[in-house]
Amino acid sequence: MADDLPLRGGTWKIDALHSQIIVSVWHFNVANLRAKLPRVTGTLELDPENPFRSSFAVEIETASITTGHPRQEEFMRSEPWLDTEHFPLVTFKGSEITPREGGYTVAGELALKGVTRRVEIPFAFHGVVAIRGVCVPASPPSSRSTAETLA
Repeated sequence: MADDLPLRGGTWKIDALHSQIIVSVWHFNVANLRAKLPRVTGTLELDPENPFRSSFAVEIETASITTGHPRQEEFMRSEPWLDTEHFPLVTFKGSEITPREGGYTVAGELALKGVTRRVEIPFAFHGVVAIRGVCVPASPPSSRSTAETLA
């Protein structure tokens, strides 16, 4: 990953204030439907000796979905789609990070509406940032943890 500065290992929390999940789905063979899920929590267990052995867990509140269209959001929260009443969370647990052209891929288990599937998610890593002398990952798979970074 980033070779400029050593990574600080340990447990990092996703910075909920600056993090969100954005999804895009090809809709009726016409256009992309884009949605945001801003209520996300999770942790990254960072192995500084071998970042590819790191793992992370994410929980996403399904009721937080936004599209900019209230009727569409209401429909997406209903039973045919996310069924937020019965399935309030989407979870992802990833533990296999591999390099790919232009970034990395994390493989893991995604649980949605009571069904768990193995998926691979691409992400970019842009190095580390020094905050008060502490080296912090600057972008996904982790967001800066203000609680742990500034402690």
